[in-house]
Amino acid sequence: KIEANVLNFESEILKSVFPDSIIRVDGNHEEVSKEPVVLLSNNDFEINYFNGTKSHWNRKMQYTLLQYKYLSLKSLGRSVNIWDLCKMNNRMKNLFYLLGFSDTEADQYSFVLFDRNEKVRFNLYGWNYKIKTDRLTYLKTYEIKFLKLFNKEQIEKWIFNEEFQKLFDLLFAKHFIKIHHRELAFTESVYVLERFHRKFYSFNSSFDKRIKYFRPLFEKILPDDTDVNQYLNKIERTRHSIAHFEDKPNVFKGIELYYAALYVEIIMVISLLVELGINNDEIDNLFKHSKNYVQDIYLHNKSLSFKIKSELFPED
Repeated sequence: KIEANVLNFESEILKSVFPDSIIRVDGNHEEVSKEPVVLLSNNDFEINYFNGTKSHWNRKMQYTLLQYKYLSLKSLGRSVNIWDLCKMNNRMKNLFYLLGFSDTEADQYSFVLFDRNEKVRFNLYGWNYKIKTDRLTYLKTYEIKFLKLFNKEQIEKWIFNEEFQKLFDLLFAKHFIKIHHRELAFTESVYVLERFHRKFYSFNSSFDKRIKYFRPLFEKILPDDTDVNQYLNKIERTRHSIAHFEDKPNVFKGIELYYAALYVEIIMVISLLVELGINNDEIDNLFKHSKNYVQDIYLHNKSLSFKIKSELFPED
């Protein structure tokens, strides 16, 4: 067992989540506060965000200024297993990913162990998200102000709530797999909807009641010309058809099945944010462009798709 008191995490994703820049266009830079931004603080742990600069002159008298950002996770009063610190950090990354942030660079993990009167330091170079490059991001991440959106209590609730983490893993598993069938994407999204409703609202309820519970959210996200009741009924028929291996008529297939799964995913992301306690106005502002953006992408993809009728095989 390897233990540490502190994990400092550096990643390119932090530059997107915390986009504040201290380097001006004219090449000068502003003073950076050395005070950390506290993201989480309780009796056992602290998570702080740091922002600063590194500079140096080379032999050719060229001056280089770099801005760095990192998270510092600190166990208070005792050292803990480094993998527990990594797990906490990964759950912070999951929150970033929930909002649509991502990166493709490797992460750096720097550990500090307080051993009597000495500090023992060691580094690990870790994994990144391995995200599929074709993931459709339905939020304008550059407009998200993370530090205004979440308070310390909400971040703590996210990290230490096992149900939130399970729902995230189930809902976003498809984004980490290179090849993922549309039917699996749909059934996983629908299963998360059922599980979420069962956990937070009603344990014993039919799927019809569960899906209809989220009708107000579907009304906000689906295109304006959509009959919401018919759409929800079609989700229910498709779920039944896939689960029971029945070839029912009037179900989602092909590109429509993919986007049905996507709409359910969006509803679940909204619901998770609501359950975390994010203000409704903030959520509405986050998703204000999602309806038109997803619809535009759908129409574009549909215009590019075509089918060649097969004489041997059934329709996909």
